[in-house]
Amino acid sequence: MRTGVTDSTGAYAIDDVPAGTVTVEPQPDQAQTLFARETGTTSLVTARDAVAILKVVTGAMMVSDLQRAACDANRDNQVTSRDATAVLRKVVGISEADNACVQSWMVRPAGELPPIATPTPAPSGSCGPRLQVALANVAQDVSGLDFVAAMIGDCDGSVTSSGTGGLVMRSARRRPYGNPSSAVELGRPQRAQNAWRIPITVRETGPWTAVTVRVRFDARRLGLPRVRAVPEPDALAAYRIDPSGAVHLAIARAQPATGGRIVAWLSFPNGERPHRNYLRVTEGLVE
Repeated sequence: MRTGVTDSTGAYAIDDVPAGTVTVEPQPDQAQTLFARETGTTSLVTARDAVAILKVVTGAMMVSDLQRAACDANRDNQVTSRDATAVLRKVVGISEADNACVQSWMVRPAGELPPIATPTPAPSGSCGPRLQVALANVAQDVSGLDFVAAMIGDCDGSVTSSGTGGLVMRSARRRPYGNPSSAVELGRPQRAQNAWRIPITVRETGPWTAVTVRVRFDARRLGLPRVRAVPEPDALAAYRIDPSGAVHLAIARAQPATGGRIVAWLSFPNGERPHRNYLRVTEGLVE
């Protein structure tokens, strides 16, 4: 087996290939592993991608055929709000059939392949379409084996592939507004309906469309909370409660919001008033 690695422009070469029939299979997962090792993050699909999906659904954002396929997070050959929900649930750590393929790769030819090349589905492409290219009767150097790749769920295009065959990992275009305590905060506890209710508030005055929040709480003292996102006609939300003491919440909006606002409520049925030492925001990302 011979391998080749793309350079910073996406170009690659595979040397010392024996004559005869050869199969070439792009492996974008290797580039993803390298990117994760260099940047320290494996979360390449974020709540912002759910925002992009909503924009595609409403016609507010136009995308290429390849990017549209990436927006189809649940792989049902259409882009709907269900795909945005699948992405949000993946972001907060819920794995299910609808998002099983999120952060998997699709690979397609970037253009016309050489006459001796025959594309076929690759065994590694269970979330497809992935491909491999069979070259018949290789007897000399072959060029023109160019590929493009897209990550399933990456609807905003923050991870892309170069036109010459290699992967280019752009920054995920995430911009936290300050530290977690300034971007997102917990309000004062309010007693209502035999529970203590605590608002989760976005403090930013500028426009935003996506929020990702993690709140740590003392489960032993407070018990497990109920979570209710503030209902809005152009927004989707997903959350997960970790019994060890964490709430993971992600919200995506089709239209930008401006100004600080309450986006969700935590309700603790325990009779003890939540003290500020019992819970805190440990991650607050506003995009």
